[in-house]
Amino acid sequence: MLGASLFPGGGRADGDGKETVTEDAAAKGNAAASVLARSVENWGDDDARSVIPMEASATGYPPRTMTLSVRVVGVGDAFTARYYNACLLVESADTRLLIDAPPALARALRDLGDRGGPVIGLDDVDHVLITHLHGDHMGGLEQFLFWRRFVTGRRATLHAIPEVLAGLWDARLRGGMEVLMDADGARHPLTLADYAEVLPMPAAGEEFRVGALTLAWRPTVHHIPTSALRIRAGAATFGYSADTAFDPSLIAWLASADLLLHETNHGTHTPLDRLVGLDDSVRERMKLIHYPDDHDVAGSPIRCACEGDRYDL
Repeated sequence: MLGASLFPGGGRADGDGKETVTEDAAAKGNAAASVLARSVENWGDDDARSVIPMEASATGYPPRTMTLSVRVVGVGDAFTARYYNACLLVESADTRLLIDAPPALARALRDLGDRGGPVIGLDDVDHVLITHLHGDHMGGLEQFLFWRRFVTGRRATLHAIPEVLAGLWDARLRGGMEVLMDADGARHPLTLADYAEVLPMPAAGEEFRVGALTLAWRPTVHHIPTSALRIRAGAATFGYSADTAFDPSLIAWLASADLLLHETNHGTHTPLDRLVGLDDSVRERMKLIHYPDDHDVAGSPIRCACEGDRYDL
């Protein structure tokens, strides 16, 4: 039970100990929100994106809701022994979109909740987008689809470019998911469409909707077909390089985003020094992901995304 009112001079606890709000308290809350709204008019766009919204809540205080939220599930590369593989959870309104589904997905999502924010499970994500077919980006998809079909019976929606979808079933999932056998030996064939609604992404550069999110993609410079992403909700935009060699045209395509997560790694990936050489206006909105275990996170010349981070735009 609350020992004192949350609303000095206006709130009170009812007979069950629950806080109620008097008309006077609500009026004060609305007045405070009005002052805040007038203050924001004098701020820049970047400041306004992180401010509490203007409309007062039922408690008399302005509610905190963000247009676009990006939560970092994993940051590691294919060979990591320290991190989860690169994976992001993008949220807006009632839409949750998981970008890639790495191995140990259920554990990675649970640990995300343990690091702060709502606990997320396999049944809390209705949209999954696979950027490409390397195992560190889709190795948890079988777990996710089995859970949704056999445990909760809730179909999710799977998004990918046609080139990825063409190999996802035949080259990656079919061996363990195509046939179910009963105890008497009866066999039941299944396809990817039995596990999820499968939606091919449109042509590169063409915008499409996933719930409250508006997305576009373009190819990266990688060994296999791979999708970089721009994701927009309201006035906020997030950019994700996915796996790629250094590609100035890709960075230019992503550069308008409020937040840009770009990979860096050895070999055919993007060398860190090429990103360090970018213009300050781009680099200051950039965070690194998919970095190797030997990358010095604390001393990195470009800030690193870390597992559990949440970016509200």
